[in-house]
Amino acid sequence: MDEKPQSSAGLEIMTTEPKFIPAQAVSVPIHVSNIHMKLRFVDCVGYMIDSIGNHDKLIQTPWNQEPIPFQQAAKLGTDKVIRDHSTVGFVVSTDGTVNGIARDLVT
Repeated sequence: MDEKPQSSAGLEIMTTEPKFIPAQAVSVPIHVSNIHMKLRFVDCVGYMIDSIGNHDKLIQTPWNQEPIPFQQAAKLGTDKVIRDHSTVGFVVSTDGTVNGIARDLVT
């Protein structure tokens, strides 16, 4: 089953685990060739900005027996998605203007 990423108002982070969209990759033809690529998107927290909350929140991950801090889990999960599930990756980021984060905090 496909899952859509969760969203929330303000600076609250809702995503606690990567979401693969669609759950199974789709085959997309490359124009003017017999080559097809498998494509899907992954929504994950990524690398957190220090001024955003939830850093100390402990969460359970599939990679650790004990709960770990949210910030550590976000980085670990993002690294694993890129390393273990990707051939080509695109990072989408923000300068903070879309959600009220002070621009000087986003480096």
